Amino acid sequence: MLLKAIGGVPHVGGQLITADHKYYQLLRNWIAGGAALDLKTPRVVSIDVFPKNPTIQSINSKQQ
Repeated sequence: MLLKAIGGVPHVGGQLITADHKYYQLLRNWIAGGAALDLKTPRVVSIDVFPKNPTIQSINSKQQ
């Protein structure tokens, strides 16, 4: 998961962040610390995906 984000392994999404980025470090430290589950952490109650009505330009194209 971390290697994909920094472009350390090939994948369609490309490099999203660098290894010195604060979010990379936050996730890395959480994993290194055992990736503890805190049941008191607030939970996601909904997710909105945009655009609501995506338009695909041509066959086999995709929207990211």
